Amino acid sequence: MNRKEPLKILAVGNSFSEDAMTYLGEIFFDYGMKEVVLGYLYIGGASLKLHHQNMLSESHDYDYWKNEKNQWKHLHDQSFSYGIFDEPWDIIAFQQASGLSGIESSYEPYLSNLVNHIKETKDSPTVFMWHSTWAYAHDSTKSAFKDYKFSQLLMHNQIKKTVKKIIDNHKEFEKIIPVGDAIQNIRLTEIGDNLTRDGFHLNVLGRYIAALTWFAKITGLPIQDIEYRPKEITENEVILAKEAVKLACEI
Repeated sequence: MNRKEPLKILAVGNSFSEDAMTYLGEIFFDYGMKEVVLGYLYIGGASLKLHHQNMLSESHDYDYWKNEKNQWKHLHDQSFSYGIFDEPWDIIAFQQASGLSGIESSYEPYLSNLVNHIKETKDSPTVFMWHSTWAYAHDSTKSAFKDYKFSQLLMHNQIKKTVKKIIDNHKEFEKIIPVGDAIQNIRLTEIGDNLTRDGFHLNVLGRYIAALTWFAKITGLPIQDIEYRPKEITENEVILAKEAVKLACEI
């Protein structure tokens, strides 16, 4: 991918989309890719089923965040269609609600209907990608964790298995963005299970790893040249983060 090439990326999701995109604009900007537009449609805890319902009802329940020239702006009370048609998005990424990500029965028919609706109504060509999310911290008290027997490893493996099966049946999805793998990789280092701020939402280092994963998987560009890091992160943590992402993305 050419650094001067414009790129427009939208995430349809929830707070985990916010986690993944918080530092993504900074990373693109640092890399010299200044013609990048980012956006995400946000409802806390939103599932594919809820996005599908909102698509049909045109309810104005979304917070819509948009980043241009590495500056975020925030619009309240927007519709699904507003976000989808606001830009000729090159990439639209979906994800499931975190607690449902490893539950196969929660995906359909909602994902198929969402994708088909966009394909049928959007004029500009769009590549679909899947944001594969992370397992909760081992001591998380979030209620959905009980569906995975309060086991981080079980949740991680179940998400991987489910996402692969679902996305293998959706040829429209060009790539899986393996944030869950990158997070699990770094949990095996000296960093340990210290990537969340509340047992499931990512902290600063976790968000940085998620953004690196999005950048690496979307662009295919090497991440070793990225100099940007949030001030809270040490140089050693950056090294470990990049290794975890490289392993997850197999680059």
